[in-house]
Amino acid sequence: MSPKYFIKNYKFIIGIIGLVIFALSVWSEIMGQMIVFRSLRVIFGLALIAFVVFVNKWNTNTVLKYFLISTCAASFFVMFFEIAILIVPAVIFNILAYSFLTLGLYRKAYFIKLKWYILLGFFGIMSINFYLMIVVVDVLQEVSLNTLHSTLLAINTFVIATTALLALIYNYFYSSRSSMTFIVFLTLYIFSEFFRALGYYDLMPGYYALSTGRALFIISFGALFHYMVIDKKADEILKWPF
Repeated sequence: MSPKYFIKNYKFIIGIIGLVIFALSVWSEIMGQMIVFRSLRVIFGLALIAFVVFVNKWNTNTVLKYFLISTCAASFFVMFFEIAILIVPAVIFNILAYSFLTLGLYRKAYFIKLKWYILLGFFGIMSINFYLMIVVVDVLQEVSLNTLHSTLLAINTFVIATTALLALIYNYFYSSRSSMTFIVFLTLYIFSEFFRALGYYDLMPGYYALSTGRALFIISFGALFHYMVIDKKADEILKWPF
């Protein structure tokens, strides 16, 4: 199969793979095979990395490739969720993943060009996000392992909220198909993480939370791949801020 053929049919190919991963995820969850369930997330992430390399889009997505690597690393450590000591590096890699997105979006957030009422609106949204995130952190305090774990969860929450704000500004400035695709990816991915946390920490019936989180994760990564391969203006591409 050539890269050209894959690019032409990637929506169908990734869709089929996603359905298979989701079906296996539901089966493994029902059977109580949680390591299998968690490993399927890693497999799908690695498959996406392989696809990006295959279609020669790896070097044009410098920020996103490190996001993918960090996400896969975090998912790897979560595979062994029952081993408490491995939860801390999982959160650290998750923070790194969002930090890479923040670094890439930072150069696209032209705050100085925003009109004052638009800027006020964005910071209003940011305030609401922070409030909701603080509520989530307070809930997670009860299930955190120790002070370090609790602190990392708070940092992770802050980075997620910051990334969401910068992504909104990014889409506001470019208002293109690619920027909207990125917003779709990030929104679905954040919600997938939210439902996954609810399931793992028993804050919601595990079957519904984890299945919903896995479905959103698969769709979000499909949207991310779409964003990585579609044509974008040079100025829209997420790059390092230095």
